[in-house]
Amino acid sequence: MIYKEHEIYARVGGTYSDLYALKDDGSLEDTSEDIIIFNDDEQVVWFEVEVIDPGSGFTTMFTELQTIDDAKKIVDKSVAYCKRMGDYDE
Repeated sequence: MIYKEHEIYARVGGTYSDLYALKDDGSLEDTSEDIIIFNDDEQVVWFEVEVIDPGSGFTTMFTELQTIDDAKKIVDKSVAYCKRMGDYDE
């Protein structure tokens, strides 16, 4: 899922861990970023997104976000920081 030019991913677990891109509706893409293994016990463990951290000014991967909305809030904070720094154009 692309939100304000940032890709939000879902960490999916079962008897393995795999990283999937998300469709715009929040559902999983058909293929994963890693090796795809189907064991019929897959579930979303958390969401993650890579953004500039306003606290440090460095690009950071935020993980273990419980909802897509939590990931969007992180992106919103990053975008607001980048706008203040003059590094973001909409």
